[in-house]
Amino acid sequence: MEKCLISIIIPVFNSEKHLVQCLESVINQTLTDIEIICVNDGSKDNSLEILNKYATKDKRISVINTENKGPSHARNKGMEIAKGKYIQFVDADDWIVKNLCQTVFENAQKNDSDIVIFNGNSFDNNKKITQPKKFFDLLMWENHVNENSKHTFKDYEGSIMSGNLSVWNKLYKKEFLQKNQIIFPENISGIEDYYFHLNTFLNAQIITLIDKYLYNYRVIQSFTITSHFAKSDNIFQTFALADSIDELYKKKRFDEIYKYVLLEFKCHLLHFWYIKCAWKNKKKFYKKCREYLINIDLKNYDLFLLSKSDYFQIYDDFISNNFLTYYFKNLILDCKFLNLRAKLNFIKKLTGALYE
Repeated sequence: MEKCLISIIIPVFNSEKHLVQCLESVINQTLTDIEIICVNDGSKDNSLEILNKYATKDKRISVINTENKGPSHARNKGMEIAKGKYIQFVDADDWIVKNLCQTVFENAQKNDSDIVIFNGNSFDNNKKITQPKKFFDLLMWENHVNENSKHTFKDYEGSIMSGNLSVWNKLYKKEFLQKNQIIFPENISGIEDYYFHLNTFLNAQIITLIDKYLYNYRVIQSFTITSHFAKSDNIFQTFALADSIDELYKKKRFDEIYKYVLLEFKCHLLHFWYIKCAWKNKKKFYKKCREYLINIDLKNYDLFLLSKSDYFQIYDDFISNNFLTYYFKNLILDCKFLNLRAKLNFIKKLTGALYE
């Protein structure tokens, strides 16, 4: 396929239940000058057959078949062959609004945007309910007037960790990604979007925001990436991500102020995943958090600037056990809603999880 306006990259793994809806939403975009790169990540169901069937009907679709190596590898493979001026990621169990591509392309083209961020809908797969969900808050962006306001990260007044870290509600200029050598880390599974988002967010020279709901994100209660990651041993990759962020800062030579932003992000990262962490891993995860925080060399930081971040609060929570006291207190309060047998089991589990 010759060059096109947007390359849509869809990593696919055992997605037969929702893949047709996803593909139908993509092939029926009002902007037709697109290519659709589907990377089958070693699916064991009928996903590959569905992809091949659609590829025979629509020449804009290309199918790459790989061993199961995760979404990072799949997205990177897609970016390697992408011919579009811009890149849009779509997950195989989601679907997009008919005019997504046209809306984001026109904005990116008009403003020469490196990144265009937009909003989406959350779809409860069990209740079959769709609700608008704001993935960003315009009030957190300084000097924002309208969709053509040009921003950099320095205009953002919120915490990166509290914002949306996904890649599917953003359009990326391919030239920008290539110039900054930005790809997904293949050694981190479950939170690879975090690294990609940081790398793009901090490097972008022009970010524009569209307050429109253009993406439909499917929430399956029995299985979400967050819950699966929190319950598995993969959660310890959080520390690999923290190390990767340090390397990112050294490699990119960001402004000095970014050092404090990234440190605060790492602290919130540890705090967030400790909350989510499964009981079986809490003690080990907690100890690694303490060790990580204690080993941060503060000689390279201005203590006044550091005091404006949440570093000392989170450090104190972990090191002095204030955080644990607060956490267990809330768990015990929740216990009052359980029956007697469940209460006894709950308390047994609770006391077994207490830390040294």
